[in-house]
Amino acid sequence: MKILIRVSLIIVGIFLLLWLAFAIFAEPFIKKTIEEKLTYYQEDSVSIGAVNIQFFPIGLKLKDAHFKLHISKDSLLINWAGDISYAQVGGIDWMKAWKENIWDVKSIKIGEGAVHWKVQKYIAQDSERFSSSGKAESPDIILRNTNVELLDLKFEKDSLVINLETSINLDSLSVSRKDSMQWHLGRVQLHSEDALFENVVPDFDLAYDALNYDSKSNQLKIDAFIMKPRITAEEFSKKYPFRKVQPDIYMSSITVSDLNINELHNGIFASKVVLDSCDFSIYQDLRKERENVRKPLPSELVANIPIPVDIDSLILQRAFLHYHHTSKKPELGQAALEVDELTLKVFPINNIGHPNSAEVNIVGTARLQKEATVSIDATLFADKTHHDFEVKLSMKQTPIAAFNSILYPTTGVKVEEGQCTGARVHMSGNDFSIRGDLDIAYTDLKVSLAPGNKDSWKFMNKVKSGLGNWALVNTNLTYDTEGGKIFYERPAKEPFVNFWWKGIQSGLLDAIVKVDLPL
Repeated sequence: MKILIRVSLIIVGIFLLLWLAFAIFAEPFIKKTIEEKLTYYQEDSVSIGAVNIQFFPIGLKLKDAHFKLHISKDSLLINWAGDISYAQVGGIDWMKAWKENIWDVKSIKIGEGAVHWKVQKYIAQDSERFSSSGKAESPDIILRNTNVELLDLKFEKDSLVINLETSINLDSLSVSRKDSMQWHLGRVQLHSEDALFENVVPDFDLAYDALNYDSKSNQLKIDAFIMKPRITAEEFSKKYPFRKVQPDIYMSSITVSDLNINELHNGIFASKVVLDSCDFSIYQDLRKERENVRKPLPSELVANIPIPVDIDSLILQRAFLHYHHTSKKPELGQAALEVDELTLKVFPINNIGHPNSAEVNIVGTARLQKEATVSIDATLFADKTHHDFEVKLSMKQTPIAAFNSILYPTTGVKVEEGQCTGARVHMSGNDFSIRGDLDIAYTDLKVSLAPGNKDSWKFMNKVKSGLGNWALVNTNLTYDTEGGKIFYERPAKEPFVNFWWKGIQSGLLDAIVKVDLPL
């Protein structure tokens, strides 16, 4: 027994001596090798505070790593710099990696730090370092557990800048490249905060306060999302000759339910997307011509999404819209329309099996100018060559003068008096035109016209002053009276919102106005 104990102690001692010798000589050697192998260009630098080898399970831990590297790829040079408090890899199955070309890693942990990528145009002088024979197969990867603490990430390319802080925890990740790349994830927890995306959309900033995803509930939530212009409306108008619309958007939260991240390589599948407490500010310059490019209707837009999409519903709730535009007669002032208490449901959003036109239903309610409650019920039909649609609208009682802020700058007609007791619209159309009926009930309508220099304007003002307001408009209408006929032929470059509005406007003028106004 004593001999056995002595032998065991000797073996343990030898092992400890070997381990000590290995740690003393191998760890500095590995540290130096990593620092030398990663540097290639003269400006490259890698500094590692310490390297620790782990035996059970086999792995490696790097502490206080600082790096500044340059990688050339085709005509690009990628500058990669940062610092990480620690990076640890453990439990690598070396036999499987060698024999089966499968990297099976038990755990990866990355501590806090910062990583900065900057991509520049570059003509590579020597591409041998990054060239491949084309015969080597990409390995399959199995990560049993991956944990990344909060990293400050920054990416730059030309005027594009992305800043965000993120952390991630993966219970398991497997990536297979045998046919096409496929992946499978176990439990995924992703957290990101204080993100800023500069010029992802030219001359706009995108940002959010926080993003969270947990595969246990399959829910993605983004808090305080914004899309904000980087330049003024005047600068935007000068810079983009054919872009008439400049949005400014804030969304308190975006929630995507039943989003299965394992299906993302097949498409986007979710039960519901909710946009809550949104504030939209839309500016449009009507003095500018639109680019002579055909604008697709929503059913075609959904059908033409380049990846498969199946979302049961998109819901907008508690939203506010402030619309303003500069009209073709800027001397009449800037037009403005306010929409609050806006609730909208769009369903379904599904392009699978609909290569030309997808079915889309739109229902919702809103309040215009803090006075008029309106509702919409629209259907865009599936598989129609010319993207047919049907729209029903209704409006409850409201003073008509509430719309002067949009009517007068747009048409030159100002409502002095008048009470609308209700209005309803039923119209249908396709890519080329819109037709239908508009019924409106109102009393005591009186209008005035903007002063003008043209003879036709002078004539209209004389008619108003000489013959009375009744010569211009129908002063009273009921639902029993014949309403207005909707008809508008759409220029291909007209977006669908303008298309629908101009159809409504044609019916409104036909119902109310007795003569052709020189608008």
